[in-house]
Amino acid sequence: MHPALAIPEILGEIFLTHMAVQIPTETNFLSLNQCREARWLFRASPESDDLRALQRNLLNASLTCRVFTAPALDALWRYMDSLLPLLCCLSNFQFDTVSQSYIISGEITSQDWTAFDNYARRIHWISYRPDDDISQSAFEYLGQQRGSCILPNLRVFELEDVPRPPRGAEIYLFVAPTLKIADIFQFHPMGHAAEQILHQFLSQITKYCPGLQHLRVSAYLSEVCLQYISMLPDLRILEFGGIYGPSRPGDTSMTKMNFLVTYTMKNLVVLCMDVHEDQLTVTPTVTQELSRLESIELSGPISPIISILQNLPKHRIHYIDLTLIPETDQGSGSSAFHYSLYSEFNFPALRVLEVESYYDDPEDTPILTRNIFFSLLECKHLERLHIGFAIMRQVYTQDEDLRRIALAWPNLTGLEYVHYIYNRRPASPTIFALEHFARHCPRLLYLTISADTTIQIPDCPPAYSHGLRSIYLHDPGRPCQHADNKEDNMQSLARYLDSLFPRLKILHHDVGECWNANAMFECIASLQAARR
Repeated sequence: MHPALAIPEILGEIFLTHMAVQIPTETNFLSLNQCREARWLFRASPESDDLRALQRNLLNASLTCRVFTAPALDALWRYMDSLLPLLCCLSNFQFDTVSQSYIISGEITSQDWTAFDNYARRIHWISYRPDDDISQSAFEYLGQQRGSCILPNLRVFELEDVPRPPRGAEIYLFVAPTLKIADIFQFHPMGHAAEQILHQFLSQITKYCPGLQHLRVSAYLSEVCLQYISMLPDLRILEFGGIYGPSRPGDTSMTKMNFLVTYTMKNLVVLCMDVHEDQLTVTPTVTQELSRLESIELSGPISPIISILQNLPKHRIHYIDLTLIPETDQGSGSSAFHYSLYSEFNFPALRVLEVESYYDDPEDTPILTRNIFFSLLECKHLERLHIGFAIMRQVYTQDEDLRRIALAWPNLTGLEYVHYIYNRRPASPTIFALEHFARHCPRLLYLTISADTTIQIPDCPPAYSHGLRSIYLHDPGRPCQHADNKEDNMQSLARYLDSLFPRLKILHHDVGECWNANAMFECIASLQAARR
């Protein structure tokens, strides 16, 4: 064996960094560049088959030699999706044929407790699913013998989606002083008894988990539960899970109570929540307390979202993610709603903006891109922008609009400005508008816009050395071409794109059956190969 493998730091790097499930840290779940994706890293637990294969490899490594044993076991037990392997360390943990469940019979020996504690201290993350095969008495016994927590180094507790809520003695065992992340969104109180269990669990968290930084809960908690959450002043991330789970539009009182919870959270950095009811208003008294807020994600109708944005402290917020969902009785005037919303983006530190709108306008009033971006162009530090209109039929964009975007945001790394449904040909910029990005946005890596690709392209296009890697062009109104013209136009377009973006590696062209996207990419690839 190589002498380097006897060094504990190297073994730790091998097993804990490259072979174990990674435990999220404050750094990666607050990362600007990944934001939502990084924050949900802890939810991307490995698939069952992958996890079992990883566990087999780590088990084999732990049995290879004594030097490997401790670091391999640390990695093996770091993430668990069941308590059964740990409970099986107790010789008195047995299946009872009468009750058809696992029970703990008799007293546990000190030797069993030593083995139990040796593995329990290694568990840092548990994705827990209440198991009906384990009796309530087993959890009660563990609570009596080991206090409020059986996993002393637990950092991440995730409650999986279950048909029933966990029992009291069961869920209290995961309240560890070391707990940093708690996802109990799937704990939906069903009946008075379940709600009391949730009350007790949240009270335990406020008492024994002073270092809790990230909490995800249902958006529809009782007022008592919300009071417990408000007693976590050091919380950094608060998510009311209605954004990703079931919502109840029109429950404005619940929305108000959820928002009032944040009044005491002066260290809050990320806030995610549903907002409902057009009449919801937010006072500056509450929002000005959120002086450290950097990221906000909101889902709901435009009017209450505007009320929140108007009163948020502006100086630190650099990430905004909005999902615009109209109420069921939406009328006309959708374009005016959007103009009002985008006029509120006066956040000087804004670097990432993502907005997906599910509004439509029955009167087919077009949205003008120049009005959408009128105030937004003042956010000089923007790096990533996604604006999508999932249902809106008419969005009018001109070459001048894209020129202003390119000039205003030289630090752009990604731009997606798309609309997906069309009932007539919209006013789209020409393919020549791409030249503004090649000239003024040197850091741009991916670009998605609508563009008219049917116009005549010059034989000698301007040459740039831009590093764009991915482009997606929508040309929704493009008529089908005759076979004689199709190949000529494809080659001209390929030469033009290659002259602007010679490092392009991924090219998609969404023009339906009238165009061969693979042939377009092959043409660009051949041009790149000729330069090598």
